Amino acid sequence: MKIKLLLMALLLIIPGCGKKENTQKSPEGTIRIFAENLTQMNKQGFMAVIDGKPLEKEVLGNMLELVGTMEQFRKDIVAQYGETAGADFQKAGSMSGKLDLASLNKKIDEMKIDIQGDKATCTFPDDEKPMALVKKEGLWYIDSSTIKATDGIEADLKKVSQMWSLINSNVQKLRKKVGQENVTVDSLKKELGETMMNAFITTLAPEMKMDMEKMKMNMKNGTPNEMPKMEIKIPSKQD
Repeated sequence: MKIKLLLMALLLIIPGCGKKENTQKSPEGTIRIFAENLTQMNKQGFMAVIDGKPLEKEVLGNMLELVGTMEQFRKDIVAQYGETAGADFQKAGSMSGKLDLASLNKKIDEMKIDIQGDKATCTFPDDEKPMALVKKEGLWYIDSSTIKATDGIEADLKKVSQMWSLINSNVQKLRKKVGQENVTVDSLKKELGETMMNAFITTLAPEMKMDMEKMKMNMKNGTPNEMPKMEIKIPSKQD
C-alpha cells in the first residue's frame, strides 16, 4: 500500500505587521511554532499548540510519531546503502517526514488571517477552506478538527489511530534489519508494503466492508490490492 505524504504547514500574515513572532500570543506565532515542531518531528511541541477532542489529538500524535519513524528509516537506508537508495525508497511511495522549514516559513508569509474575537481562521491562497484557531486564556491554538490525518477515506478515528500505531511499531522492528545479510532496499520496500497492508487489513478493512480474505490471498500471490487513496495532510481542508 502506498501512502502519499503531503505534510504542509499553513501560515499567515497579519496586515501591517512586519515582525515575525514565535509565541502563542498571536495566531501567526502559533502557526510558526506548529511548523517548527513539525519539521523537527517534536511531538511534545507539536501537540502543545493543538486544541481539540482527545481522540483527534491521539490520531495526530500517532501519525506524527509514524512520520518521524519513517524519516529515521530513510536515514538508516541512506547510511547503509547510499543517497540513491534513499531516494529510490522515497519514490516507491514510502512515508517520509523530510520537511524544509525555510520553505514552510515562506508559506507563512503568504497566509492571511481573519480574527473574530477568540476565534481566527488562516487561509492559504491555493486552499478554498481555512484552518481554524481558537484563543484560550490568552494563547492561540490550532483546532484539531481542521487537521486531517487521513484524506480520501472515511473511517473511525480510533481505528485510524490504531493503524498508525501498529505500523509505527512494526516499522521500528523493520529498521533493525537494515544492513543485515541478504537484506536489500527492494526487500525492505516489499516488507514495508506488507506491513502497511497488514495494518490496514487488521484495523480499517473490516469497517470498510472489504474482502479481507481476498486481500490476504492477493498479498500471498503477489497480486496488487486495490486500495482507497490515503493521504496525510497537515492541515487539510475542512469538511
